[in-house]
Amino acid sequence: MSAISTELRPIRNVGLYVRYSTDEQRQNSFSEEMQTDQCLQRFEAVYGKIPHSLRTFKDLGRSGAIGLDNPAFGGKEHREGLEALLTAMADGELDLVLCYSQDRLARDEFLWHFMNATIFQKYRIPILFARDGHDVLTEEGQMIGTLHALAASLERRKISKNVSAACERRAAEGFLSGPPPYGWDYDPDQQPGPRVRRRIVRNEAEGAVLLETKERYMAGWPTAAIARDLNGRGICSPSGALCWSTDGLLKIITNPVHTGLVRYKDQLHEGQHADLRYWSPEERELILQRVAERRDRPLNSRRVDDYLLSGLLFCEHCGRRLVGNRSWRRNSRQYSCHAPRTGGEHRRKENDEFVGLRSCPGFNRSADELETAVIHAIADLAASAAVQTIAQKRLQAALDQKDERLKVELTAVDKDLGRVQQGFTRLFAMLDEGKITPEEFEAENQRRRAEQEALGTRRERLQAELSQRRNRLAELNRALDLLRDFDSLWAKMTAGERKELLRQIDPHMTIRRDTDCLVVTIRPGWSDPIEIALVLNPRQNEWVPGPDAPLTPAQLSLLCFWQDDMSINDIAQARDIGTAQANATAREACERLGVATLDEAVEVAKVRLDRCRKTIKTKGRFNKRPVTDPTLLSEPLLAVLRVMAEGKGCTQIAVILGKDKSTVSRQMLQINSRLAVHSHKEAVERGRELGLI
Repeated sequence: MSAISTELRPIRNVGLYVRYSTDEQRQNSFSEEMQTDQCLQRFEAVYGKIPHSLRTFKDLGRSGAIGLDNPAFGGKEHREGLEALLTAMADGELDLVLCYSQDRLARDEFLWHFMNATIFQKYRIPILFARDGHDVLTEEGQMIGTLHALAASLERRKISKNVSAACERRAAEGFLSGPPPYGWDYDPDQQPGPRVRRRIVRNEAEGAVLLETKERYMAGWPTAAIARDLNGRGICSPSGALCWSTDGLLKIITNPVHTGLVRYKDQLHEGQHADLRYWSPEERELILQRVAERRDRPLNSRRVDDYLLSGLLFCEHCGRRLVGNRSWRRNSRQYSCHAPRTGGEHRRKENDEFVGLRSCPGFNRSADELETAVIHAIADLAASAAVQTIAQKRLQAALDQKDERLKVELTAVDKDLGRVQQGFTRLFAMLDEGKITPEEFEAENQRRRAEQEALGTRRERLQAELSQRRNRLAELNRALDLLRDFDSLWAKMTAGERKELLRQIDPHMTIRRDTDCLVVTIRPGWSDPIEIALVLNPRQNEWVPGPDAPLTPAQLSLLCFWQDDMSINDIAQARDIGTAQANATAREACERLGVATLDEAVEVAKVRLDRCRKTIKTKGRFNKRPVTDPTLLSEPLLAVLRVMAEGKGCTQIAVILGKDKSTVSRQMLQINSRLAVHSHKEAVERGRELGLI
C-alpha cells in the first residue's frame, strides 16, 4: 500500500463518508456499522490513534450513480451527504477524509474526475480508503482512481443491463415489474419475494372510479372537469391524496394494463391478468384516438370575433388580460381571470385587502351579460349632450378640414393649368423657329390637350364639391342623429367594425371585484371615466352556510379523523400541520355546515364522509379493517414497530433501519392510524396485545 499524504496539515478534524444503495447491501456487505468500523481500524493502523474529532456524512439508500446538485450532472436527485462533505473540504473544516472504498464516493468516472479536479487536487486534502490503498494526491493514485472509477462505472452499467433484461423477461411472461397501477393490486394469496412472479387482481373500489372516468372522458368531459369532480367527491388519487390532475387521468385511462397487456419500453405483451381486464384493446384504441384528436385541436379554436372584448378587457387586481372561454357546465361564453391558478406567492389578506404575487381574487362572468352592459353604457354615452357636442365639434372640424383640402387641391390644379398653357406657347414658338417637325408638334400638341382636358374636369369636380357645403352640413346632422340612435348604428356594423370602435373608445378597459359586484371601468380620452356595476351571481358570492355547503379536501380529511375519535393534536400530527391550522380548519368546516361543534359537523356530513372512505385505497389512513386483522401492518411497518418497542425515537429508527427520517415518521403515523391509537406508546402496547411484536 502506498503512503498517504499527511505532510500538508496536522490531522485533527476527520470526516467519515458512509453510503449504501439498497437494503440488500445494508444487510450483507456495506452496512453502516461495518463501514464505520473498517474506516476507524484503518485510521488507527496508519496513525496509531483514534481521530481527535470525527464528523460523519451519510447517504443511506442512495445510488452511487446519483450526482451532485450541479447543472453539469442534470437530473432532479442529488446526494446531500456527499455535497456536505465536499463543502466542508472546500471550507477547510476537514484535514482528512475516511471512506471504505472509492466506489462509495462515486461509481461514475465523470463524477470522480469532477470531484478530483475541483476538490481533491485544489484543496490537497488526503483521502484514506479502508479497502483501497491508493493516494488520490499522487499521480499514481490518480491513475489508480481513474481505473477504479471506470471499473465501477462498467459494473454499474452491467447491473443496469441485467435489471433491464430481467424486467423484459417478466414482461414477456405477462408479469409487472413495478407497483400495480390504479385499479389493480397484487394477488394477496401470493407471498412476495425477489424472484416471485406475482399476478395482479382487480381493486373493485378503484375499478369503479376507473370505469366512470373512462366513460366520462369518452362522453366529452374535459379532463380538468373530471379531476375537479373527483377531488370534490373526496375520491383519492393513486398517491392517496385528493390531488387528481389532467395528466394523471390521461396516463391512467391510456394504461395498457387495463386491457390485459403489460408494457416494457415500447413493447406490449399479453399479461397473466388478461381475463380480468376492464376493457378490450379495441376500446383502448378508441381512447387513444380520442386523446390524439383532443391534442391536435387548436388551443384557441374559437373565432376572436366571438368575444367582443377579447384583448380590450383587463383585470384591475393583477393586470392580466381576461380570457374568453366556454363554460362546459352551462354551455355559455364567459370571461375569466385565471391569475389565482398561476405561480407565485399565495394570496393573503392584510387590512382587508389582498396582497402578494397572487393577489387577484379571480372571477368568471357571462360574456353576453358583460358585452351587453358595455354596449348599453357606450350607447348612453353616445346619446349624452356632452358627447353630442363633442361629436358635432369633431364632425364640423372634419368638414372644415375637408374644405381646406379641396381649396388646396383647387389651387394646385390652377397652377397645373397655367403650366400647360405656357407649354402651348413654347410649343408654337419652337414650331415657328423650325426646332421641331410638324409631326412632332402634332403628337406633343395632342398630349398636352389631353392633359388640359383632364385638369379641367378635375377643377370642375373640386368646384362642385366646394359649392355643396350645405349638403355636407346636412350629412353632419344625419350622422349626429345616427349617433343618438346607437342601436341602429351598432346593428349595421360588422364584427370587425364593432371591435375597432371599442378599441378607439378605450383599448384598456378594466374590471375589478368589489364586495358584492363587479365594476367595469371605461376611460374614453374625450370624456370622464364610466363605471358599470354588475351584481355578482350567487355562485360567485360567498357560500351559504348549511348542510349542502361545499367542503374542501382538508375539511373532509379533518372530519374523517375526528370521526375516528382522534383529538385535534393527533389530527395535526397526522396531517403534518400546526395545531392552530387544524383548529382553523375545524372552525371553517363548522361555519360552512352551520353547526357549533365537530360532532354535529360529522353527523351532518356523514354521507359525504362515508363516500370519502369508500373511495380511499385499502392502505389509506381511514382504513376501517378490524384491529384483529393479521394483515393490518405490512412488513416495513412491523419492522418500525419492533424498533419502537425498544424505546427508540424517530431518528434512531431511521439510522437502524437505513431509511429517511421523513419515511420513518410517516410510517409511525400509519401505525397509529391502523392500530386506532393516539400515541406511539399506545401503539407498542396494542402491538403486544395483538402479538405483532
